[in-house]
Amino acid sequence: MLAGSRRGMMPSVWSLIHPENDSPRPAIFTHASSSPYKTILCMGFCLIGNVYTLVNYLTVTALMSTMFSVAALVYIKWKNLPVSTNAVKFHIFWPILNLFVNLALIVIPVVAEPVKSATGLALFLLGIGT
Repeated sequence: MLAGSRRGMMPSVWSLIHPENDSPRPAIFTHASSSPYKTILCMGFCLIGNVYTLVNYLTVTALMSTMFSVAALVYIKWKNLPVSTNAVKFHIFWPILNLFVNLALIVIPVVAEPVKSATGLALFLLGIGT
């Protein structure tokens, strides 16, 4: 949202940066407003903690959510389970590729910062960060 607002594609208020810690708080609050839990989490980290830690938590939870959704799609296609007649049809290669890319994007932060990634996993399991 920050990059889009700086290029004029989104509202300009999202391009504002906090002067003390260089965090894009309006963009973060807008993105987090889809869930009350995300909003509370974002407000807490923006006002008290490090925003980059929050970004790491939410990245892990978003990637895990996407990975499990794509894994369910791969399972459905692999087992030839019945789906809707107007379902989108595409080759199995694309969901499997997406699954491996998401897995790699989850493993890298887990290896680099295991404690923050474990917190992101806990948020995912609690359903807060999704």
